[in-house]
Amino acid sequence: MANSRMEIIIVAQERAAAMQLEAFLAELGYTVAAVASCGRDAVASASDSRPDLALVDLGLQGDLSGPEVGDRLRRGPGVPVVYLTDAAEGDLIDRAQATNPYGYVLKPIDNRQLDVNIRNALRMHERESRHRETRARLEQRIEESKCHAELMETVFNSMGEGVVAVGEDGTILFHNSSGPRIVGSHPLVKDIARWPEEYGVYQPDGETILSDDLNPLMLALRGQSTEETEFLIRNHQKPEGVLVSVNARPLRDRAGSPLGGVAVIRDVTKLKQAEAELARTVAELQEQANLMETIFNSISDGIIVADTAGKFLYANPGARQIVGMDTLDGFPDNCAEKLGLYSPDRETPTKTEDLPLMRAIRFGESTDEEDVFLRNEKKQDGVYIRMSGRPLLDKSGGIRGGVVIFRDVTERVLAEEALARAFDQGRLEMVDTILHNIGNAINSVTTGIETLRRNLTNDRAGRRLFALAAAIAEHSKDWIDYIAHDPQGRKVFPFIIKLADDFGRRNDELIKTVSRVRDRANRIADIIRTQRALDGSGMDRKDIELYSALSAAFRVLRDSLKKRGIQTDVDCGNAPQHIRVRESQFHQMLVNLVKNSIEAIDELATLQGLLETPHIGIKASAANGHLVLDVIDNGFGIRESDVGMLFTPGFTTKKSGSGLGLHSAANFVIASGGRIEPISEGAGKGTTMRVTWPISAVAVRIGAEEI
Repeated sequence: MANSRMEIIIVAQERAAAMQLEAFLAELGYTVAAVASCGRDAVASASDSRPDLALVDLGLQGDLSGPEVGDRLRRGPGVPVVYLTDAAEGDLIDRAQATNPYGYVLKPIDNRQLDVNIRNALRMHERESRHRETRARLEQRIEESKCHAELMETVFNSMGEGVVAVGEDGTILFHNSSGPRIVGSHPLVKDIARWPEEYGVYQPDGETILSDDLNPLMLALRGQSTEETEFLIRNHQKPEGVLVSVNARPLRDRAGSPLGGVAVIRDVTKLKQAEAELARTVAELQEQANLMETIFNSISDGIIVADTAGKFLYANPGARQIVGMDTLDGFPDNCAEKLGLYSPDRETPTKTEDLPLMRAIRFGESTDEEDVFLRNEKKQDGVYIRMSGRPLLDKSGGIRGGVVIFRDVTERVLAEEALARAFDQGRLEMVDTILHNIGNAINSVTTGIETLRRNLTNDRAGRRLFALAAAIAEHSKDWIDYIAHDPQGRKVFPFIIKLADDFGRRNDELIKTVSRVRDRANRIADIIRTQRALDGSGMDRKDIELYSALSAAFRVLRDSLKKRGIQTDVDCGNAPQHIRVRESQFHQMLVNLVKNSIEAIDELATLQGLLETPHIGIKASAANGHLVLDVIDNGFGIRESDVGMLFTPGFTTKKSGSGLGLHSAANFVIASGGRIEPISEGAGKGTTMRVTWPISAVAVRIGAEEI
């Protein structure tokens, strides 16, 4: 029964012989899958049933001979064949032998002989099948090894690092294409002991030739590993020299027996240059940071930067000095009470949440020139503080904190109060000039400083630099592999180059901003020198070019005009080219009138919104023996009820106005023999401030002729 699973096909022409054979096989425990008397039927049946063995009558005749059937069964379905033959078929034996049969059974058939042949044939076929499978696996492995070797060679040749493997005797077993490129030779000299002299391999000092006891490959042959060993290669192919870093390892088989050594050579010239450049950049940034800190620590204005929790990130000495506190640690909920902050009336306590810094942090609100009164133990007499706040925003527009810039304006406030009292007594002529001029310049300085602080606080380039440093530190032990294979590591070199560009651009922006602050500081000095002249010869009348004098008013207020997008123009028409006036007072009159127009445009924008491009023009003309100057704006205009009070000292419709500008202008015009009048069709219709002098009052004489 052990053979009951073995299926056999019988191919015999004689029906009686086939039936006898089928009976023999049944007695021996085999299963007959099919009996065929025709060669083609036998091949077709074997293709369908796939029997374990075929017994083929060698003397088969008809469409296919016995050897032809055996050959087709072997080549087609792969069925092993045992031939049934007798002594008379000697001429067919040679043909049958070419089909590689698994045995012969002589007729008449003996059961024992048949069983032995069948068993031998099945064992031979099974053994040959295993051999074929084993050979196929070996061939597949050989092919896979070839592919793997080709893949590894492609990988090695694609690497920027040089890879060199040597045998136990020091001869080169393999090197990739980058090795000769780095050392400057192709092909490589096979004796690695000659490399230092052949390629000019020096120790890092650039003078001492590399010795055998320091050669990484020689050390690898002795069983020693080396990490990040640096050398200089300098030869006729590399006259400028190449800095390389070498890692070397011994090669061993699975049993631990030495096979040779391998080294990975990396060109680190650009990396070293980048590191040096990075160090220089960091030093320059530190120098700039120190410079900015020195500037902030030197200015008298207070500067405070806080995060969203109200914790102070920075407070300059000016801030501590103004508020009278030794330390400024943060913004507690009772900050206003702790510092002693009140409304400008000096009596109403200010709430912490109403302060510009807290509004910037909590709501992203920007504020300008808001006054509070401060009184505490260190400032018992109290001081007036003027604050401007801005939110600090991240890249996505989220609030990261806030900054407030403030200054002590006590003297200015007290002076304004004294001026108002003097106006009430009718004794003030014109002392507001310096407040306007210097105030405008200081506003520009404050804006510039705030820009500097914002750039330094929101230092994206610096954060990226710190992120790079963290990445380098994290991969200090696998640096070569990281920058060679890791997707993020490959971005290090482009990142460093981009970072250097970012630092360069930011440096240019900081230089421009500092230059603007310096120019505004020089402007303040010029204003002071001009005002000092009021007590001396500056009060004398002077010949000035009219167009240049009119344009100067716009130049003084350039920042305010630009900030609001206000267009300006000057038209002198048929007016005299030169006039004779008190230059400083004439200039201040024009500045006051233009500033009043700017405020009117702001008022219109706040109350109604701007429907057209804001515009201020100055037009000069000569008519009927008079010089007429018109300052024209498309701002809010003048309410009919306010016309009569417009030049009254202290009168203003502006929330933060002093009421001195137009009064001061009117005083000068009247004192110099002219008159001033407002022209407006009403609220929302714009304003023309018209100043008129007799030509004789401002005439320039050339010889005896009056122009």
